[in-house]
Amino acid sequence: QQEGFLALQVSPWARVFINGRFYETTPLEKPIALAPGRYQLELIHEAYQTWRDSIEITPRQILRRDVKLVAKP
Repeated sequence: QQEGFLALQVSPWARVFINGRFYETTPLEKPIALAPGRYQLELIHEAYQTWRDSIEITPRQILRRDVKLVAKP
């Protein structure tokens, strides 16, 4: 099965969790390779609100997300 890719641009930066597992911290050196399917994406930075989204990875495609985190009140 062909993998797909997740490309993230996050301002200011965040730790990337996919299905609850830590992957890496942005900025990413290259897109994250994932098996096709649905995933829960979380971007975590202590001073900002956690950003969550459900994503769908498709074979040989790059899913791009450009996220600006919101500061905690």
